[in-house]
Amino acid sequence: MPSIWRLIGMFFRVLILGQRHRSSMAKLRSNSAYGPAQEKMLEAYRQGDYQTALRLVEGLKELNKASYTFFRGAILLDLGQFEEAEKLLRQNVLTESKDHQLAIGYSSLGQLMLEQGRFDDAMECFTASLRYMPDRGATLRDVAETWLRRKSDPAEALKWAQLAVVKERSAPLISEEVRALNLSENLATLAWAVAVSSRDEHAVEEILSEAIPMIENRAVSSASQVFYHSGRAYAELGDFPKSRERYEEASRRDPQGRWGRAARAALEQFR
Repeated sequence: MPSIWRLIGMFFRVLILGQRHRSSMAKLRSNSAYGPAQEKMLEAYRQGDYQTALRLVEGLKELNKASYTFFRGAILLDLGQFEEAEKLLRQNVLTESKDHQLAIGYSSLGQLMLEQGRFDDAMECFTASLRYMPDRGATLRDVAETWLRRKSDPAEALKWAQLAVVKERSAPLISEEVRALNLSENLATLAWAVAVSSRDEHAVEEILSEAIPMIENRAVSSASQVFYHSGRAYAELGDFPKSRERYEEASRRDPQGRWGRAARAALEQFR
């Protein structure tokens, strides 16, 4: 007959196994719920329906806190609600543990700083992002755009823009959509940098002829960014009819988002 201590030990082993089972099942249920919830939110975001995306992102709050703070912060950044977006994105990089997600989080936080003209703060965030993923093309593009907006060193902007394209072309393929979005954005930024540094119209046209077809039927925010950067490139070349056309397309593609708003602000120069 088992001793009382052995029975107590058996009881606690059963209790622990039961707790582990419940914990595993809860995690499994959480993971199975998280995927569909995230996909619904991302689909609304892809279409530029930011209000629906904000509503759906609340469903991630209890399932994955790090994802919740990132996605809500990123959506609010697109909507121009910078104060709350900054709080959430800062919270994200303080709580995230995966290098890949940290790189994306710091990049998004830096983009927010860039929108506010906080160039030094933006560069600090992009430097942090590159510590976690040194070859991330999207972050290298962010650095190039910082130099372009500073208007202080065209050669530096061109260097980073070229590197962003090179790294994106050689990066491991996550999905065709991610590759197309990232590469098209990088190419459009490169076209802007080429226009600023050399005024080479032929080179700009060649770069954009590759970038623009990539974003058809893709996320409207990325498409709008590509057209906005194209507008900046043509403005630098002095081709104002094409510049205006690209800004109008950027606004049409994503009227609620930050690139659509930026395009409408740029169009004011033509009025």
